[in-house]
Amino acid sequence: MPVDFRKVLSDSSRKLADIAASMVLEEPERISALTDVILADEDPFASRAARVFSICADKFPEIFEMQQNTLIPYLHDINSEGVIRNILKIVADYPVKLTKRNKGILLGLCFDWLEDLTKPVAIRVHAMQILYNTSLYETGIRDELISILEENYADGSMGFRSRTNKILKKLYKNG
Repeated sequence: MPVDFRKVLSDSSRKLADIAASMVLEEPERISALTDVILADEDPFASRAARVFSICADKFPEIFEMQQNTLIPYLHDINSEGVIRNILKIVADYPVKLTKRNKGILLGLCFDWLEDLTKPVAIRVHAMQILYNTSLYETGIRDELISILEENYADGSMGFRSRTNKILKKLYKNG
């Protein structure tokens, strides 16, 4: 049965997000309708839908893998910071498998967003985590990541500097 997630997500409460996530988890084919709301990039609905997607991915990371070809190639066109933050959170925090193409797109975006001082800290921190996670098996990006983190440290917020310290310690230790 089709669901209009714009109606379901009439406010930003956690309760409604959990209800919407249950609807998707009960009938996984509904993920397409949720993804459509995300890609429409009309806030507040796109951000709310991305939050629901993140809740679903917390329980089943595979749900993101099924939609990665729909979401990742369009991330550079998304204006909603809530959407970007939630998509990056999924990739940073959960064991998702990306295609080679999508990994390349995402790494390029993460480097761009990490260096962009106008981006919210949450986006920059999730981008940093994705890049660090990738550097563990693709060591070629390690030096560039260290360089960017060192260059941007002084201009970062407390949250950014805290995460940067943790990531740099790990990078120096593994180097």
